Amino acid sequence: MQIRNARLYTEDCKFHKGNLMIEGERIGHISTCEEDADEIMDAEGCYVIPGLIDLHFHGCAGVDFSDGTVESIEKIIQYERENGITTICPATMTLPEEQLKRIAKSVREYKEKHPASLGLAGFNLEGPFINPLKNGVQSTDSCMLPDVELFEQLQDISNHAIKLVTVAPELEGAEAFIRKASESTVVSVGHSLADYQTASESFALGASHVTHLYNGMREWKHREPGIVGASADCSKVFVELICDGNHLHPSVIRNTWKQYGKERIVMISDSTMAAGLSDGEYTLGGSKVICKEKRVTTNEGVLAGSASNLMECMQYVVRNVNLPLEEVVKCATINPAKVLKIDKNYGSLNCGKYANILILDEGCELRSIIYLGKYLFPPIIL
Repeated sequence: MQIRNARLYTEDCKFHKGNLMIEGERIGHISTCEEDADEIMDAEGCYVIPGLIDLHFHGCAGVDFSDGTVESIEKIIQYERENGITTICPATMTLPEEQLKRIAKSVREYKEKHPASLGLAGFNLEGPFINPLKNGVQSTDSCMLPDVELFEQLQDISNHAIKLVTVAPELEGAEAFIRKASESTVVSVGHSLADYQTASESFALGASHVTHLYNGMREWKHREPGIVGASADCSKVFVELICDGNHLHPSVIRNTWKQYGKERIVMISDSTMAAGLSDGEYTLGGSKVICKEKRVTTNEGVLAGSASNLMECMQYVVRNVNLPLEEVVKCATINPAKVLKIDKNYGSLNCGKYANILILDEGCELRSIIYLGKYLFPPIIL
């Protein structure tokens, strides 16, 4: 297949007019020449970008990753893929140990049932090693001190599928945990009351990521910059931004873009099972939440994840925050691929990478999805 006359998002993270050849499941090459192919798509006037990668969300389409079932994972992958999120790393909640083990087992069983599936990169262990004073809507009853033994048990059960783990670095045992866990996965700082010094020390020990920046941590203050200031000062650290239009003011997103740069920001949806559904009552990690007008809260009005998928988040940042599409795409594709250490095969339209490709019109509407070199549904090119 050859996609012709498109604005291609290339390795320099800019759009260039050209043609893209797909060979089997992978990208062949990019050129300015029209070549013979078994199928031709004329994408004149459209943007062609890599499939999106969401490394932090909890559910969608009426199911929760914390259900701990293969069926839920299958439904999550289907919904996400149909909305342009071709690679996922769903997150747990802070839950009892046995439930976490059941979730880990479901990931292994999914991969055994679908050995050829490439959509599930692994999973994100957001709890239970968090500070109960910064739990957000996570269960305080299930919060625990960082536990290397439990972490390694979950890794073994899931066949080493944990790609990120959140830890509050001020907790007892956090230093040893960060040193050990960072040998096999990405350690993220979050749901924490850590001050600047403690956060900086955690990055020196091996943590390299921040869980939903600004949310679940001390507020940034000019004399107490906390995790926000420490992560800004450490150039190796990636930070997550929930860009659903509820968690962060547009000005905060713009200023974070200036402070951290597009190289270090990872957009996430933090979506719940309400994503893709109408207003109503749902659950998040077993707790009741309410979705009204794309805003998900507890009965007390506390934000509890989002009802937006990552494509909707990307569209919001382009349309409402007024940031350039080429920068926003980077933060939803190659940056999360780098965090997950899968950028050799995912995250950009480079020769040899998997042909997970999205076609967007000039209004940033999704017009077609190509997954592993094949149309997910027929193209709608206007």
